[in-house]
Amino acid sequence: MTPFGSLIAEFAAATGLKLAADERDSCTLVSDRLALTLQYCPDSDEVALFAPVAESDDDGPIPVAVLRKALELAYDGRGTRGAFLGLLGDGLVLSLRLPFEGLDVASLAVRVTAFADAAEAVAAELAVAAVAPPEAAGESSAIAPASDLLRV
Repeated sequence: MTPFGSLIAEFAAATGLKLAADERDSCTLVSDRLALTLQYCPDSDEVALFAPVAESDDDGPIPVAVLRKALELAYDGRGTRGAFLGLLGDGLVLSLRLPFEGLDVASLAVRVTAFADAAEAVAAELAVAAVAPPEAAGESSAIAPASDLLRV
């Protein structure tokens, strides 16, 4: 078993969760509101935490209002509680990297809980943006072309 696998086994035993690292040194916690993945990254000796917070729907890509809200939340990290927002496939994912060195069960529990809280809060804000009419927020439904934003 890898060191990450051992940490996850200890974490599962301490929390009572049914959780084990797979052959890729990855595992996913799933609740009714969130799927949170922990992945060991050997190149940087870090653990990446990530969770989907918005996905495109059957009607097309992620709405502009949701992307605008994502940028607003990510501006200085306060809206994401220090985590990063990015595109992955057809959705938005919140992610955070933790140094593996010195990570123990107690610190992992604190960090996972804080990250899950952040992911749920971001997902909730993005869900509100998805249903709010653009006119209510004083926004147009289209992003202006760069040529309209930058004048030389």
